[in-house]
Amino acid sequence: LLEQILDDLPIGALVLDDEGIIRRFNKYEEQLSGLSRQKTIGRSFFSDIAPCTKDIELGPKFHEGIANNKLDLSVEFSFPYPYNRVPRDVYIRAKSIRHHDEVAHIVLIEDITAEITLTRRFRSDLEQGQAILDRLDDAIAVFSADGHLTVTNAAYRKLWSVDPEMSFAETSVIEATRCWQKKCRASPVWG
Repeated sequence: LLEQILDDLPIGALVLDDEGIIRRFNKYEEQLSGLSRQKTIGRSFFSDIAPCTKDIELGPKFHEGIANNKLDLSVEFSFPYPYNRVPRDVYIRAKSIRHHDEVAHIVLIEDITAEITLTRRFRSDLEQGQAILDRLDDAIAVFSADGHLTVTNAAYRKLWSVDPEMSFAETSVIEATRCWQKKCRASPVWG
């Protein structure tokens, strides 16, 4: 039954004993890692299957948690190319489970490569849009529908001697226009 439950999970799942030896390895993890369960069960997770854990901060946390039977971690991790068929971004959750005198450690591995790739593309698009705005000579300020400043360009920051990015507080339309009014000559435009 446990094998079927693990195989039905939509994420990778491994069960390790208190020595870090793989006791269960589900179908999804076979697909994700490219390793068959026949070649992984009974082998050391740290030295045989995931030697990359020695090279990163994740390794000591894993080793310590298993050694103390208190494994409890959640971390995003990018498996480097030499350890996988293709680079993969994953979210790893690991937990020690105690039942009477027995202890097992479950490791759940979720492939978040698509989400991370989408986030990177989105961030790249934002940076590209900002670079385009910064090349314009005219000062530009964009406000959200609820009246908060969301984007400015270099010309705006230079003209008004203000960088909204350096503040944790949101700038409202009212606050922005007060700033503009202070830096302008008196005019009926400002009321």
